[in-house]
Amino acid sequence: MPLFLHNISGFTIVHDPIQCCLHLTWQGAHSARDAQSCCLEVLAQVHLTASTKILNDATLDGAGWQDITPWLAHEFFTQLAVDGVTAVAWVIPRNLRAHSSMDQVINTVKHLTIGKFEDVESAYTWLCQWQVITY
Repeated sequence: MPLFLHNISGFTIVHDPIQCCLHLTWQGAHSARDAQSCCLEVLAQVHLTASTKILNDATLDGAGWQDITPWLAHEFFTQLAVDGVTAVAWVIPRNLRAHSSMDQVINTVKHLTIGKFEDVESAYTWLCQWQVITY
């Protein structure tokens, strides 16, 4: 049964304990500071839940992450890998700026597997193929 862990304006984290997965949902525009704060909350929830997979639904993201793209690629995703995350399914944003930011991050990250998807259902199906790893 999915558990809501975090919910602020335009950002939600839900935990799927069966798949050992966090489901992130972004809606609207987020300042660089707010987006970074949300990402730090994701890291905290990865620690608390021992999640090894992330479904990042950016379908309705309104602005992208241009101001923090280097931080995302070099620090945030590196820390996710260090903390045991092995796969991220990223649902493509409709917003072109957000889509561009997503591509920059994905093309830079080498520490874990990231898949791009048109819809949440395909992303979730792909994540389900990844073995749940427990430490």
